[in-house]
Amino acid sequence: MATNANPYTAKPGEWGRLTIGGVLVPGVITSIDDCDKPVEWTINRPVMGANAVTIWKGDNLAEDIKIKVNLHNASAFDAWYLIRDVLHPKLGKRPPTLQVVNPSINFARVTMVCCRCVGVPKAVTGNSWEGLIRLVEFGPRVPIKPGPPDPLHVETENDRREKEFSGLLTKVRDE
Repeated sequence: MATNANPYTAKPGEWGRLTIGGVLVPGVITSIDDCDKPVEWTINRPVMGANAVTIWKGDNLAEDIKIKVNLHNASAFDAWYLIRDVLHPKLGKRPPTLQVVNPSINFARVTMVCCRCVGVPKAVTGNSWEGLIRLVEFGPRVPIKPGPPDPLHVETENDRREKEFSGLLTKVRDE
């Protein structure tokens, strides 16, 4: 698949094809929703309202990608069981992190996912069945470097007065 797939110039079925962990998702993809990765910003506004500052904090993860598929024949329905078994975490093991290949999902810079749910197929009009896959983008742990050590505490006037006041309170209680 090309990195910048264009539905007008790409192979005809590229946008309607989805592989997760190297396994082709069966049926006809009817929708891919909530694949956005919102950008996180902090906006600092000064007291007087002038010279506001925006600080980019990075991209959030795509937390609930929903893929609806029409299982239009018996072989697509049978293959749904395979998808369920590939995506579902195994008891006692780490959940699988799988590569996802589809121009619509990859456009959002999502390439690795974990499974939230492979839904039970539901009957829809037209004598077919609809399946739903919910994915979450995988965000690997990134080690961070520790910052500089905290400075040594220097007793301030407020600290001294707080101790003096605490001592007076203790003295009053004891009397």
